[in-house]
Amino acid sequence: MAFILKIKNVLISPRTIIFLIILTLIACVIGFFVPQVAYKSPSFFETWQEKNIYTYRFVTRLQLQKVFTSYWFLALVILQIISLISSIYKMALANVKKRAQSIDHSNLTMKNESTQINNFLRKRRYRITVEFPDKLIFIKNSVDRWGSTIFHFGLLLIIISALLVACLQKRGFAKIIEGEAFDGKEQNFEVVEKGVLAGDHDISFITYLSKLDHKYWEAGKLRHLKSHLTILGNSGKTKEKISINNPLLIDGINIYQSYDYGYTLSFTLKKSNGEEVITQFNLDRASNVSSYTKGISGFPLSSYMLGMKFIPDLDKKSFYLNKPIVYLNVDDGLNRIFKGLVVPGSAVKIQDDILYFSDVRFWSGLIFTSIPGISLAYSGFAIVILGISVMFLLPYKEIHVNFSSDGSVIDVIGIT
Repeated sequence: MAFILKIKNVLISPRTIIFLIILTLIACVIGFFVPQVAYKSPSFFETWQEKNIYTYRFVTRLQLQKVFTSYWFLALVILQIISLISSIYKMALANVKKRAQSIDHSNLTMKNESTQINNFLRKRRYRITVEFPDKLIFIKNSVDRWGSTIFHFGLLLIIISALLVACLQKRGFAKIIEGEAFDGKEQNFEVVEKGVLAGDHDISFITYLSKLDHKYWEAGKLRHLKSHLTILGNSGKTKEKISINNPLLIDGINIYQSYDYGYTLSFTLKKSNGEEVITQFNLDRASNVSSYTKGISGFPLSSYMLGMKFIPDLDKKSFYLNKPIVYLNVDDGLNRIFKGLVVPGSAVKIQDDILYFSDVRFWSGLIFTSIPGISLAYSGFAIVILGISVMFLLPYKEIHVNFSSDGSVIDVIGIT
C-alpha cells in the first residue's frame, strides 16, 4: 500500500507532470521535422534509405517515422492519462472536503455590527460560512475552486483522444492515375499507417480521378493543387473536388490532398511471339522546372530493366505536359541494348521486341484517414477554455471577519 501511495505521489508531482509535457512536446517536434510515413510516398523513403542507410535504420528502429502510432508514444500517453486522473481526483476530493467543512450560518444569532457587515457583503454577492465561533468567512465565486479541476478534465479528454488515435487510427496513402480508379483495399495502398489496435484499412467506396489541376508561381513553386474525383459508394455516384486545404469526408473517411504528385508513363512491350505486356511507371515530380524526374524499374514478364529520365516540357521547362520526352536506357541484365530519346506515341526496337511509349498522364497522391476521437478532442478543448474562463473571470475571494468575545469586530482580512 505504501508503494502504491508513493507511485501515486510521483505521478501527480509537478516535476512529473512537467517532465511528461516536455516529452510530449519533443515527440511533436520529432513528428514535425522527421518525415512521417503517412505523409510521404514510398519512393521518398526508398531514396532516403539509399542515400543514408544508417540514419534510416536509426529512425525506423525508434519508430520516429511514425511517431503518433508508435509504442513509446502510446506509453507516454497512458502515463499522462494516469497522472491527470490522479490529479483530478485529488483536486475534486479537496474541493468536496472544503465544502463539507462549511457550516450553515442561517441559525447564527449575530450582533448588530456583524449583521451590518453581512448585509453589506451580501449585496456584493458574498456568501457567508462559519469555521469558528469567533470568525465569519465570506466567500465569492466559490466555483473558481473547480476551475483548475475543469481545466485538467478538459486536458484529460484531449489526452484520451490522443490515446484513441494512437490505438485506432488508420491512414493510407494512394497514388491515383488520371482516368483510373482506386478500389480502397488496404493491400493496394502505397503505404499504410495504423494504430497498434486498428483493424484492416479497407475503404467502402471507389475513388475515380478524372483530372488533376496544378498551378505555379513564376519561380515554379506550387501555387494550387486540386483533384477532381468521382466517388462510387453505397449512396451512389457523386463528383467532388479536393485541394490542399479542403479535404472531403465520405462515409467516415477523410480524404486529403497530398503535396505528392507526378507523372505516369505507360509502355507496351510487343514481344516477337505476338504477346503484349502493358505496364505503367509512376514518377515523382522533380524539385524544380530546370531538372528532370527519374526512375528505374524492371519491365514485367521480361528481363528488361528500364532507366528513365523524364522531362514534361522540353521547350518551356514547366511542369505541364506540353512537350514531354523521356531519355530511356534499356538493359537486359548484362548489356545496355538501347539508349535514346522517346516521345509519347513512338516505338523503339529492342532486340526482337518492340517497345511503345503509349502516353503520359498525371497521378495524384491522396490520403485516406479514419481517426476516432476527434469529437472528444474538440470537447476537451471546449472544457479547457471553460476551465480557464472560470479561473480568470470568476476569481475566488474570501473575507475573514474576526470578533472579540463581546461580539465586536477585531479585524477584517481579504484573501484572493
